Amino acid sequence: FSFCVTYLVAEGGMAITAAGLAYACMQGGGMLGRILIGWVADRTGDALRNMIVQAWASAALAVVWAVVPQGTGLAAIAPLAFAMGLVCASWPGLMLAEISRLAPAGRIADAASGSTLITFCGYVAGPMLLGFVLGRLLEAQGFRVGIISQPDWKSAEDFKRLGKPNLYFGVTAGNMDSMVNRYTADRKLRSDDA
Repeated sequence: FSFCVTYLVAEGGMAITAAGLAYACMQGGGMLGRILIGWVADRTGDALRNMIVQAWASAALAVVWAVVPQGTGLAAIAPLAFAMGLVCASWPGLMLAEISRLAPAGRIADAASGSTLITFCGYVAGPMLLGFVLGRLLEAQGFRVGIISQPDWKSAEDFKRLGKPNLYFGVTAGNMDSMVNRYTADRKLRSDDA
């Protein structure tokens, strides 16, 4: 959700105020979703099944979000953003409640903080691991793989070093988020120290 406004402005051609309203709809959906999804899980008594359904719904909504045509107006984006917030942003509370329910007496804080640490490690390490795992899988199939860690995106020279690919040229988020790489915390363009 962090780069929703940037995406809607840069890729969707939306005015920044409209993109901000879409983001507000997403956050509102997330707030309502945490309450609603928790209530549903209490009524059904099966938090794990609810999280599985929620994961599939989140994936479906992400696909819909990805294929929304450029120039789509706020009237169409706002309900989609609200639905994404409702479904995609409401799982942490349900996950922590389920972990707390399953934790041994007196160890709830340990279990909750440990699961949170592991979850957020996935946010940081996930993009790097994707490139590593795909590279190793392709090597195991006999392909040559080249990985460029943090290439100079302003020039093609780093990319040309590996030559023309036989299969494909893949790009992942890598070891540094592109927004962090380009902007400071004050949203000013970085110098080349990133």
